Amino acid sequence: MATLRYAALGAFALVVLAVSGYAIHREDEPVSSPAGIDVGAPPAISARPVAAFIGDSYTQGKGATSPQTRWVSLVAKHERWDTLDFGRGGTGYVTTADSSGCGLQYCPSYPQMIPTVEQYRPSVIVVAGGQNDFAAWDEDPAATAASVDGFYAKLRTTFPKARIIAVGPSTPQPAVTLQVAAFSATVQTAAAREGAQFVSLIDPNPIQQADLLPDHQHVDDRGHAAIAAQIEKAIDQ
Repeated sequence: MATLRYAALGAFALVVLAVSGYAIHREDEPVSSPAGIDVGAPPAISARPVAAFIGDSYTQGKGATSPQTRWVSLVAKHERWDTLDFGRGGTGYVTTADSSGCGLQYCPSYPQMIPTVEQYRPSVIVVAGGQNDFAAWDEDPAATAASVDGFYAKLRTTFPKARIIAVGPSTPQPAVTLQVAAFSATVQTAAAREGAQFVSLIDPNPIQQADLLPDHQHVDDRGHAAIAAQIEKAIDQ
């Protein structure tokens, strides 16, 4: 019965992902473009954990020369996960995006992504980012913190048995500001309250200035590899 369940899930995922713009892939197979235009071949039947990644342009893979060199794929390969990448540029815990941020007419915030992720019943959920929420944080830190808390509470309610990993916001700046530190601490507290593992991307900061793209916001392959290495080290402890 388990084999039939995985086969049915793979076929269902291929159909739904094809119309929704998301990509599912095996860590040892070619994966789709970050824009999710080509979902590729159906994933092989596998008993390995399926990990869903919720995040922003870093998770989507911006700056990587190929889908295989984005940090999501590197972490998945290291952990031997089959992966669902729901990363969308410009989004965050409270922030939505449009074509200028994510390449689609509308991309939902992290809380709005939960029903979509739920369809695939992942056993691991990795949530990364938050830097797109800094403007909202500056405007109303209490309301933004409440949204972060509510997101992790809803995530745990929806996935009571899943392993949840919260990756805090990153910064391309050499110095970590009070704003970034406060937001990271907020994510850490909210995640801990729901039994999720927290990974800091500011202590230490894996992003080196030499790894930044000309936009000074995103990183190249070396930057993605550095982020992946820090996450792998933390979650393997």
